[in-house]
Amino acid sequence: EIGLCKCARNLRGPGAKARVWPLQVDAFATQLGIGGALRRPASVHCVKAHTTLIEILQQHTDVQHLPAAIALHSFSGTAEHARRLLALRPAGALLYFGFSYTVDVAMGGGPGSAAHEALLEAIRAVPEERLLVESDCDSEASASDALRRVVQLVADARGWTAERAA
Repeated sequence: EIGLCKCARNLRGPGAKARVWPLQVDAFATQLGIGGALRRPASVHCVKAHTTLIEILQQHTDVQHLPAAIALHSFSGTAEHARRLLALRPAGALLYFGFSYTVDVAMGGGPGSAAHEALLEAIRAVPEERLLVESDCDSEASASDALRRVVQLVADARGWTAERAA
């Protein structure tokens, strides 16, 4: 897992973001290149940095400099971010969008909130074959429940049955 996170602990405090953020961006770009060189997939963690992610992926115009596949872990971007990411060439063809109840709903915004409606819109913006469901849990018991919940979330967003979403 590699990523960009504007909420990281090392970015807190006076002047920390200006000092550390460029290092994080450089490290992420380097890690993308390593994934490409080794032809390995990457799980990308991105929090409040989707515009930067798009900018970095725009700079990678050769598929050889990108991981074999890129799973956007617990995607928290907007539907517009999803559309912009999918439109990138060649990166857009390698992207998969993971959604998890644990992060995207329980930590992001429950039903009825503006954040929840934005999440449903983001799920609808992703092509069916690019959707992933994730538990983002560390125990089998909580993972099973979280997966049932996220499958239902995707089903509700897309107007599908839970069986189709699964």
